Amino acid sequence: MTKDIALNDIVETLKGLDNSEVMAFLSELLTPSELKDIAVRWAILNDLATATAQRKICDTYQTSLCKVNKCSSILKNKNGVISNILKNRYDETSI
Repeated sequence: MTKDIALNDIVETLKGLDNSEVMAFLSELLTPSELKDIAVRWAILNDLATATAQRKICDTYQTSLCKVNKCSSILKNKNGVISNILKNRYDETSI
C-alpha cells in the first residue's frame, strides 16, 4: 500500500467513526508525544486565528517561535482548508 492510498484509507475510515471512536483510533495509532504535538499545533492555530500575540503563544505552550511561524504560514493561505475552517469558526477579521 502506498502512502497516498494509506492516507486516503485513513480518511475513509475516519468518516465512519463517531467522536469517541476517532479519539480511540488516534490514541491507538499515534504515540502520546505525537498526539500532544497535533493538539498543540491545533491550539496554536486557533490562538493565531483569534489574533493572540505570537510571543504569548510561545510562552503559553512553551514552544519555539519557529513552530508558531509555521502555523502562521498555514493561516496565510486564504484558500487553505485550515484557514477556511478557522475563518468560519472565528470572526473573519481575526485571520
